[in-house]
Amino acid sequence: MKKRNSYYVTIILVMVLIAVIAVNIFLYYSANIENKDMNKQIQEAKKTNETIPEYSIDLSDYESVNVSIMLTNIRLVSNCHMISFDVTVDQAYSIFNALEKQPSERPLTHDIFIDALEDFDINILAGMIDEYRNGIYLAKIYLRQENKILQLDARPSDTIALLARLGMPLYVKKGVLQNSTYIC
Repeated sequence: MKKRNSYYVTIILVMVLIAVIAVNIFLYYSANIENKDMNKQIQEAKKTNETIPEYSIDLSDYESVNVSIMLTNIRLVSNCHMISFDVTVDQAYSIFNALEKQPSERPLTHDIFIDALEDFDINILAGMIDEYRNGIYLAKIYLRQENKILQLDARPSDTIALLARLGMPLYVKKGVLQNSTYIC
């Protein structure tokens, strides 16, 4: 039984390592227009000893939500609107621990991922749910390493688990919220 458990731990660690390497590669090779403009601004700022510009994400079409969990049901509430969806037991456990600031006996996948991001000096800028399609909520996570920005498609449950560990807010697109359950 011990061999089987260590085998699964090894597989999880390898998967996390592969994910971190993939993120690093994407960050390194991301060359979209915003990054090119930012790179130019940074180079000019270095020449003139100005401060390096901060990358900002336009949140004007988003609202911050309160996140709660009951058993395996996630509830996101803001301004009389509620989004509710179910997650697996292991996702619920990870999110609950993060929201309650309760460390688990052994690090969970999200804990390991946060540690790996920190080791590679990668910061999470924001996480947001921006679409509801075919009965599924879609989320994005924005990462930054120095002047490189990466936008990742993610499951809302993973987004919530990561943001909660960092004490960061979750944002939901206003249009998605307005089409959710009205609770006032």
